[in-house]
Amino acid sequence: MKNNHGWGMNEMIVFCCILIGFLLLVVILVNSLYSDLSKTEKKIEEEQGFSYKEVESHLKDAAKKYYRDNKGEELEYINAEDLLNLNYISKEQLTPSKENDYCTGYVTITDEVVFRSYITCDNYETEGF
Repeated sequence: MKNNHGWGMNEMIVFCCILIGFLLLVVILVNSLYSDLSKTEKKIEEEQGFSYKEVESHLKDAAKKYYRDNKGEELEYINAEDLLNLNYISKEQLTPSKENDYCTGYVTITDEVVFRSYITCDNYETEGF
């Protein structure tokens, strides 16, 4: 056979093995990076207390309890301060961080009995508040 100084089967197998090795290394490093980022995000959330979305969820849950207890009333919205005064929600549940970024807001109730919560805080406001 004539050799035209091209790649042979042995060289091609070695090259593919090296390429696969580098690819595996990159996958492992990227996975490690994203794993560290998610751990950092969780740690930050734990240090801060509730997230703003959790505060919105607490407010919505309190409004649902109030609505169930007061079915005879025609309600379009429920104020967070009223829920707080009636002990359906605690002040801690309206506080998203340890820096005491206290939130206030309201929950709207549509004819289809769909609850949507809106909050406003020093550093955050629900879209559409």
